[in-house]
Amino acid sequence: LFFLLVGELFSQDYFRSAYFLQSYRYRHVMNPSFQPERGYVGVPILGSFSTNFSSNIATRNIFSALHGGSLSEWEDFINSSTLKSMLKPQNRLDVNVDLSLFNIGFFAFEGFNTISYSLKTDLRGNFPKELVDVLSQSPTPGENINLENLKMRSSSFMEVALGHSHVINEKVSVGAKVKLLLGLLNVDAKIDEMNFYGEGAHWKVYGQGTLDISGFLDIPTSNRYLNEMDFGDVSIDYDHLISGVGVAADFGVNYDINDNWQVNMALLNLGFMKWNKTYNSHLDVEAWTFEGFDNVKDASCDDEMEDVVSSLWNSAKECFKFKGVNQTQTKEFLNLTLNLGVQYTLPVYDKLTFGFLSSSKFNTIPYTSPGNSNNSPCIAFSSPCTRAIPSAT
Repeated sequence: LFFLLVGELFSQDYFRSAYFLQSYRYRHVMNPSFQPERGYVGVPILGSFSTNFSSNIATRNIFSALHGGSLSEWEDFINSSTLKSMLKPQNRLDVNVDLSLFNIGFFAFEGFNTISYSLKTDLRGNFPKELVDVLSQSPTPGENINLENLKMRSSSFMEVALGHSHVINEKVSVGAKVKLLLGLLNVDAKIDEMNFYGEGAHWKVYGQGTLDISGFLDIPTSNRYLNEMDFGDVSIDYDHLISGVGVAADFGVNYDINDNWQVNMALLNLGFMKWNKTYNSHLDVEAWTFEGFDNVKDASCDDEMEDVVSSLWNSAKECFKFKGVNQTQTKEFLNLTLNLGVQYTLPVYDKLTFGFLSSSKFNTIPYTSPGNSNNSPCIAFSSPCTRAIPSAT
């Protein structure tokens, strides 16, 4: 539920609306055909930091309710009809963080060129609406709730990118970017089925799924017959800090129809990543007793809260068994992003422009069905001040 709020805290509106700002030097990240007005050198770390959040949940309305005080308590929030009315049967969350460590742009070779080195993290998840019911209510004896399709995927990697954009004529400009990807950590968790059975005032939880971990972690195993993951002794494998290698490319085109209308398109992250060390395991949930969050609500200080969370984690760790561990090499395609933009400049005042941006992500990684598209449109207008109006999908 934390991710319902993170989008508001990081304010994704500005980054999307900057797609239409010619003065924004990092527009080439969203479309490599774009050229800034002048060259630049980005300050390491502080030069560029962006966080984008997308979801099919109306997070803005939830945040407004919390900020306004009508849902100020945890119990009110989790039990509110407002929250439940905003949830979909399947709820998607997508967070992307991009931290630039080095970035330079300059005019040469009959065009504009970029060199960048950045750290990127992508977090994606999916949960059914019934999960909130389980968290918000105590069971009646014999009650049974079955959850399916719980997924979480997190990937962190370094990216070295070389880009070039070129003006073909007064109407058309094109651009491309090649990227070398250095994988750090990749976690893919799926719960195929989780059953909550009411036993007294608590839930008995049973389930099964899979967990795949790739990266710089060294995870020992115990119990030689079942080969279980032992998270009590996880360490960093300093010999394999870079545990994945991949390549990708971005392509973009911009077309000026006339003095007032402009259309553009970009295809981003066309490529793949190969992980050299992947732990594959099967998840079994063995009769975990879930007591809800009443003790979290009653905790009166940070120390008590820490004890409650620690107790919850320890009990879950005893019942969540990751068995049949083996190491393999895996290869996966990246999430394609398709950006389509339309921009209109007011004839009587060329400093005022209106734009519509549709950003669609095609989840081609294993945790979703190939070709599943998530679309996040944004309507913006640009003047001496800029404002974006995102549309929830």
